Amino acid sequence: MKVSVSSLNFLGVDTPCMEQLPLEAGLEMFVEFGDDCFWEGWLEKLMRDRTGKLSIHGPYQNLDLSDPLLDERFLERSYRRTFGIAHRWKAAYVVIHPNAPFRRPDQERELSREIARRRIAWLSHMAEEYDVPLCIENMGYGNSREQLFDAGEYLKLFLTMPELWSLIDIGKIHLAGWDLEELVKGLGQRILAYHLHDNNGREDQHRRIGEGSCLWENFRQVYGSTPQARLVLEYLGVPLYRVLEDIRTVSGWIEKFPEEKASCL
Repeated sequence: MKVSVSSLNFLGVDTPCMEQLPLEAGLEMFVEFGDDCFWEGWLEKLMRDRTGKLSIHGPYQNLDLSDPLLDERFLERSYRRTFGIAHRWKAAYVVIHPNAPFRRPDQERELSREIARRRIAWLSHMAEEYDVPLCIENMGYGNSREQLFDAGEYLKLFLTMPELWSLIDIGKIHLAGWDLEELVKGLGQRILAYHLHDNNGREDQHRRIGEGSCLWENFRQVYGSTPQARLVLEYLGVPLYRVLEDIRTVSGWIEKFPEEKASCL
């Protein structure tokens, strides 16, 4: 099964609910919401007998890659821990945010992009040390001024750094107003996964599919050109029984397309 479920919906005391997810479903874990002791125990339980793939969502809180004042020693410690966990558990990939909402003066915008690009390149080399594919997620915000990388600049990351992979977040595409079809044409087989969640077009709500204004029929048609990509339900505050329903629904979408595999999946 190429459907995964994000731990975003099951943080803290709700983590035990993930034991009820089908063993053929993959899991995507937010690594920063638990210490080593927490994850050592839970990954052992959750991955036991599981045929679905594990993926890791890298840390992002207080780790804005575009921030000139970011402590790079803290950045390195955080990501060596992340890549170490991913390597030990043979994760399909680690996904990272290239930036947080841009709220600095406009004259710092290009400098901030350059700093983010430099740090992404640095992290990509670090990921290679641990033999872990690195995905860069697109960012999207209800306030267009907070957008640091537009669609063209996001695509350029993959032209200048061929070792990178892409993860397309459909909720953020909706917020940013990007053309999904054009983006997928530009990235093609470099797309390893999609984050699926819905919103009202103004806020990053992480609702279940169909409870916002995302155009899901359009996504289903576009997905047919990238059937190698995993589909990750990245919900927040959705009951477990609804998540189980949506696993079945999204699995039905995948069955309509021929099976293909990217090199690291």
